[in-house]
Order: sequence, then structure tokens, then C-alpha cells
Amino acid sequence: MCWDGDERRREASLKTTTVLALLILVSVVARDGVAASGSAAAPIPASGATAVGGPSATTPLAACLHDLEPGAWTDCGTSPIPLLTEKDNPQPYWGFGSKGVLYAWNGAAFDGRTMYFMGGGHRAYGGNEVYAFDAHNLQWKVLNKPGRGLVRIDTDGDGKADRCRTTYTDDTPNPRHTYDGIVWAEDKVFIFGGVIYCTAMHSGAEAIWAFDPVRGQYDQLRGVKPLPNSHVQIKTAFDPETGCIFVLTRKDIGCFRSGTWTHRWRLKRGVWEATMDVAPDRRLLVAVSDTRAGIQIWRIQDDGRLGPIVRQRLAIPKWAKQAGLAYDSKRRVFALWRGGPEIVVIDPDDWSVETHNNKDGKGPAVPDVFRSRVYSKWAYIADYDVFMGYNDHRHGVWFYRLADR
Repeated sequence: MCWDGDERRREASLKTTTVLALLILVSVVARDGVAASGSAAAPIPASGATAVGGPSATTPLAACLHDLEPGAWTDCGTSPIPLLTEKDNPQPYWGFGSKGVLYAWNGAAFDGRTMYFMGGGHRAYGGNEVYAFDAHNLQWKVLNKPGRGLVRIDTDGDGKADRCRTTYTDDTPNPRHTYDGIVWAEDKVFIFGGVIYCTAMHSGAEAIWAFDPVRGQYDQLRGVKPLPNSHVQIKTAFDPETGCIFVLTRKDIGCFRSGTWTHRWRLKRGVWEATMDVAPDRRLLVAVSDTRAGIQIWRIQDDGRLGPIVRQRLAIPKWAKQAGLAYDSKRRVFALWRGGPEIVVIDPDDWSVETHNNKDGKGPAVPDVFRSRVYSKWAYIADYDVFMGYNDHRHGVWFYRLADR
């Protein structure tokens, strides 16, 4: 009897303790809920995307862009590109230095989140390491070590080396001026053509390379029939609808897909230096070039063929052929950037041109001649409704939000 009474008392005490604990928990939750309702909300990407099916609302980029006004710039406190030093990559690979990755007529590839930088080229820099900038986390990484085994060649028999092999002896590419010939597709960075390090020789018709960022390795695409007429100042743009990498050489446009070329267009007047991009929703391929036409437009057909070319004589600046060209899928316009605070907007509705210049606010410095070669180092991040551009090794990456028209 005594044991049963003690047991009942212990059971009653336990029930009382449990009820009190639940009451305390409910009180804490209610208090925190009221406090949270009066605090600042977590930053959300400008596009309205959430962590489900889109970028996380708590990424460093989202936090940085939360209060960015239309027409304004910010560098989000990012650090400069972590370029290798001459100690890391000495002569004969150093050239004029690793800053040639940005300035030596080089573009970049963008996968929607990360931008990949590589290249050096003629006398500028001999390192083929790849730098990656993760826009969501605002962080830099170096994805591989620079290749080794530069081979100089005496082609005219005078006892002096006047050219170099297009590959290093470790089977990695001799770095090159990429111009606009570097692009992201099929989960890789593709590099077409260019002018290789050591000489002004172009990279050769056979030199198509793909860099896999997961493996941190280059692969050369061998046995692929090249496009004719120029393998130096290549222009590229990826069309997600057809899976084509449109490649514009001197006079030809081809679709490169899964290691296969399909010829798409032959130009009557050749194009040297230019920048190119696709408007997927408008089904347009646009090249801003150094020809008298200034801008050339093709309609992309459902089967991936290109419709008749349209030339527009627009009031665009002469530097546009070296600028970055990127398509804003929200406003459905193209934006040109040369590296400073000025943006030139091209509206395909009527092919009108507007200049936006944030003269009085924070923004990139006006570039000199070496920092005005942007090409594809300029991209639109749709999930955050912001442009990203980089072209100065001394500073961090810049972000720009375009104002609605």
C-alpha cells in the first residue's frame, strides 16, 4: 500500500512538471513570434525568387542587393581576383603578368552563378589557370594549377624560335587571347580560337578546348571539323532553347553542339572584333561589331537555323565592339558595358538606344584602354535582377541594377 501511494504521488508530480514545461514553451514561442513580426525581414532577391526553386534568400549576394536602387552600382565588398604571382608562375610563363587574364583581349564564361576567367595570350601571360567567382557567395577560387611545358619552334630555320606549340607538354592548352570566344555550355567552359602565348600565331583550327570545373581539367576536342576563315577573334553565344553555341568567325556562323558543327550563315562582309549574345525569349542572335552596320541581328528559327540578317545603324559608341553585351530577360533589352559607370541599353522593340550614366554615385572608374576590353566579362543574373561585370584586377566585382524604362 505504501509503495502504491508513493508511485501515484510521483506520477502526479511528473504530470504537473510536464504541463508547466509545455506552458513555458508556448509562452517563449509566442514571445519570439511577436518580436520577429516587428523586426527587419530577411533579404529576398529582387526578382522575388525564394530558396525553393531559386537562389537562397540568405545568400551574401541577396543581402548585399537588398537595398540596391535601380540605376545604382555596388561592389558588395568583394575582393580583387586572387591572381598568381611571378613566384607561382615564373618565366617563361610570366610575360607581362597574370593580370593579362583580364586585360589581354579576354572574355569570361558565365554559368548563371559562377563566372570563369582564363587566358593570357600573345606576350601577355602564359598561365592557363582558371579563376572562378561564385556570385551567390561572393567568393573567388582558383580551380587548377597552371600548365607546364612551353615548346618554342623555329619555323623559318634561322636558328631563332618564332612560334610556340598550341599545347604544353602536359597536354594543357597554351593560353590565348579569348576575345568573345569563351562560353559556358554542356556543364563546361568552351574556348574557341584565339591568339596563343609566346607568338602572334592563332591557336589553330584544331584548338577547341573544354574545361570541366568539377574535375579541374582541360580536354581538347580532337577530330572536330573546324569553321573556315578565321580562328582568332571568335564571337560566341549560347542558345538554351536549341543547345547551340553560335560561333561567329570572320565570315561564318556555325552551331556547335555535342562536338558537332552545323553551318548556319555566311556573311558577305567580314566581321573582325565584336561581341555577341542571344535573347532566348525573343529568338534573336545579336552581334555588335566593328563593321559599318554596327549591329547585326538574326532571327533564330525553331529548328536552330538563322533567318535573314537585319542590319541596324544605331547610335552606339565606337567602343561597343570591345564592350560586354548581355541580355536583360526581365526588361527584354540588351545592355552594353565597357568597364566604367556608363551603360548603353538597346531595346529590340524599336532598336532605340539609351545611355545610363551613374556619374554622381558609386561605381566603376572610367577605364583606360586596357580596361575597356570587356567582351563576355559582363552578364545578367536573372534570379537577382542584376548585372555583374568585372574588368579591373585592383578592385572587386561590380553589380548593377538597371532602371525600368
